[in-house]
Amino acid sequence: MRCVAHIINLIVKDGLKELNDSIERVQTVVRYVRQSPARTRKFNDYVLEEKSESEKLLCLDVPMRWNSVYMMLETALIFQGVFEMYEIYDADFRNDFMLGGPYGRIGLPLTDDSVMVPKFVKVLRYFYDLTNQIFGSLYVTSNTFLDEISDVDDLLKGWLKGDDVYLVDMTRQMKAKFDKYWENIEKMNMMLYVAVMLDPRHKYSYLRYVFKNMHGQEIREKMGDLAKYALYDVFEEYKKCILLHHYALLPLHQLNQVRNKMMILNEKQLETRERNGNKWCLRLEVGIGQNWILNEEIEIDESPTFSITEWWKLHTPRFPILARLARDVLAMPISTVASKSAFSTGGGIMDDFRASLTPKMAQALICCQD
Repeated sequence: MRCVAHIINLIVKDGLKELNDSIERVQTVVRYVRQSPARTRKFNDYVLEEKSESEKLLCLDVPMRWNSVYMMLETALIFQGVFEMYEIYDADFRNDFMLGGPYGRIGLPLTDDSVMVPKFVKVLRYFYDLTNQIFGSLYVTSNTFLDEISDVDDLLKGWLKGDDVYLVDMTRQMKAKFDKYWENIEKMNMMLYVAVMLDPRHKYSYLRYVFKNMHGQEIREKMGDLAKYALYDVFEEYKKCILLHHYALLPLHQLNQVRNKMMILNEKQLETRERNGNKWCLRLEVGIGQNWILNEEIEIDESPTFSITEWWKLHTPRFPILARLARDVLAMPISTVASKSAFSTGGGIMDDFRASLTPKMAQALICCQD
């Protein structure tokens, strides 16, 4: 499975390329103001004159971190009127950005920039919020993985169908990167689909809906079956482990009764699956008098505070095997990037000290993921 955060960074990076000149012009103007205390004071005076109610301050971007680009562009838009006042009333500002001036090559932001940048800020805001959600440490993320991919796919497709030339050009690059990593859903880790089915709000029907929405009816049937039997196989493995532990505690005469009952139940289960064909109703018999019906109707709290871990904890007595399975599957992280590198668009940079390490020491650090 590919790291979700890394792929999002690559998608955003390709989008940034389309606005490289516009971003550079905004970045230069912001840096021009920030690099001098006198200019900063003058800018703040214009902010008071403009009666801006924003409590945000101008911020510079950090190379190789696209979230700082987003924050810089967002604050620059808030103070767009202040920058216009600065240009009107400050002759030095105008002269420095005229041809022949120290910033003449780059120039002031153009009219097109004032149209394109707000649209790109809207795009970046979506991916910024998504990345923060992926790195949440107080909740599980594996059950929402497919949700997030589907939302990104819908969003990019919607922008491509729009009339906005700027947005279409930018989105085309981002969609190409998205398809490179996420178009072939057959290569994804099946356990992520199992995680979706273990979410009582989604389950099997939602999984099939997403497959159809992203790739059509044929893929829905094919991937639906693959995911379905992946869950069945994993459940069987968990059932064996739990029952082995359970049998070890039973007297011999009770153990024989349970074995006979399981043989009868397994025969009935096979007959049902053959009779129903592709019409699947996963009825999981554990041989101790309980039925597990994955797709039964269950009343679910749809509020934003819903906790899937609390739900499975509450329903463990009813679904002990599925609860054990859910505990392990839902613990999977969907990102392997450290939180401090969540928004990085560059590769790892080795400093002089690490570059001088012996091969043996470098190998040890890599093995320790340091």
